[in-house]
Amino acid sequence: MSTQDHTTRLLYMRHRYAVPVLAMLLIALVVGLGVAIAVGHNPMATVDNSVLHWTVGHRSPAATTVMSGVTNLFGPAWVLTWTLLATVALILRDDTVMRGLTVLSTVAVAGALGTVFKAACHRIRPPLVDQASDYEVGKSFPSGHVTGTAALVCALALALTVASPAIWRTVAAVLALAISIFAAATRLYLGVHWFSDVVAAIVLAGAVALVMPAVVRELCVALSPHASPRFKPYIDPSIDANHLRRLQPESEHHASVAP
Repeated sequence: MSTQDHTTRLLYMRHRYAVPVLAMLLIALVVGLGVAIAVGHNPMATVDNSVLHWTVGHRSPAATTVMSGVTNLFGPAWVLTWTLLATVALILRDDTVMRGLTVLSTVAVAGALGTVFKAACHRIRPPLVDQASDYEVGKSFPSGHVTGTAALVCALALALTVASPAIWRTVAAVLALAISIFAAATRLYLGVHWFSDVVAAIVLAGAVALVMPAVVRELCVALSPHASPRFKPYIDPSIDANHLRRLQPESEHHASVAP
């Protein structure tokens, strides 16, 4: 093996393991924060209270009406609807399930983990007197609205730019983060979540979005040899790889196959 090939292999291995390690660290942060909140030692208590008091003091009737309507767009029903539509559209576009299944599984896994954390942490929402819309008394940590929204937009950002140049992947990531922050802002404005709830939701969704593409690919690798000839083309990772190469700009494709 040449020095160049050895260096390339090392870089590939580092990248391959860096993503799951980063995802595990992010989830560990959410778990650690949840445990601290559950035992009454929230390290973000001061920030939580300050943000709540600031939003309560800066409300207006018009803004409250707008935020009450907008926040519903980030609710479970709408997130489920957009997720299913995106999944079907990607599968029809690709003729493989890889990208569509990745988006669907990201939202599902993030939502499931969020539900587990809610039950385990058992955090109370901000006082009803500080809530500006329909009163919500369910468990607070992390925010379900923000978890679902962030998981969907992060998964789409990764799926739609998987074969794109780095600049477009960066733009997509920034846009996904901006939408997630906006969803979080609606929940904070209405006083139905603490600041640490929405931060944990974004971190959790981002971690799941990072790791699910590899998980889905490994699942398809395991299932492909056992699939019937009729369904194998839809789950064969090698077919998906060929599709991604077709999505690449012509110049990049030639560069990738050049000796």
